[in-house]
Amino acid sequence: MKDRQTEKTILQPGQTGTSGKKHRKKHSAVWLVILTVVALACLCFAFVCRGYLSLSPTYPIESTSEITFGQNGQTLVIDNGRISLLVLDADGSLIGSYEGGSDDASFFYAGYVAQGADGSIYIADVKYGDHGMLLDNERIIRLNGKEAKTIYEIDYTTWIQETIPRQYGRIVELQEYNGAVYFLLATDKAVELKQIGADGTVSGVASVPVSGVKHAASYDAATGRVAVLKRNA
Repeated sequence: MKDRQTEKTILQPGQTGTSGKKHRKKHSAVWLVILTVVALACLCFAFVCRGYLSLSPTYPIESTSEITFGQNGQTLVIDNGRISLLVLDADGSLIGSYEGGSDDASFFYAGYVAQGADGSIYIADVKYGDHGMLLDNERIIRLNGKEAKTIYEIDYTTWIQETIPRQYGRIVELQEYNGAVYFLLATDKAVELKQIGADGTVSGVASVPVSGVKHAASYDAATGRVAVLKRNA
């Protein structure tokens, strides 16, 4: 029998074995990944500092119909064909949203929005019936978190069809001031200022005689002034 011979590879100084080469390649790849991640992080940080990149939530605004200021620098936006309500913070970042457009939602078609000192949101909305753009009702709804409560409502289902408003309803302004909700209600001969107290009681405050079609109206709660823009026939 021949003795088994054991082959040994003796590495001279400066030489590297196969396993050593693989280890060095793997080590180099890891460092390359680390350096790439660090470089990207530094680039993103520079963009954020310069305002080129925002890390806040965004929302595609499509068809805004109303915008107003709320508490603590917030901005309230009625968007998306009057079926979305967006809440933006002082920096313009989206911090909340509400969806409407159905009986199961917080509201139907929103027209006006206001925010109270306690953070509650008030929406004036309308709901269409089975006769095209004729209304079934219009409401003022208080949103407290995700809880919705109707605090004022006009039911048009019992009205004569020729007297039912179309599309936008009769509420033409909505505000909250010192714990009370104020709104303007357009009638055939006047624009009436009404107040909803903390206990839910609705009372008339003032009436501005204006006949014809009212194009727009505004109320300054601090001074009590009412302005009405009338459309000439």
